[in-house]
Amino acid sequence: MKRPTRPAAIDPAGAGLDADQIAEVVRAACLRAVVATYEDAGIQGLCEAGRWEAAVGALESLDVHKLIQELELASARPG
Repeated sequence: MKRPTRPAAIDPAGAGLDADQIAEVVRAACLRAVVATYEDAGIQGLCEAGRWEAAVGALESLDVHKLIQELELASARPG
């Protein structure tokens, strides 16, 4: 089963990061992971409970620390 571990390209277009930016990027990554995994599990024929279990597993496996590091790197790039 495919589990997204990082968001699409991050371009905060600002020099610094604040808690709101980080929260929005993390929320978006969580939503993408849950929706993609839930849909993929349905395509694979899992029942509703199995789809939900797979979606929760995607959230549990999401590397939030890596996500924040990528955001910090993207915001530090001259632009």
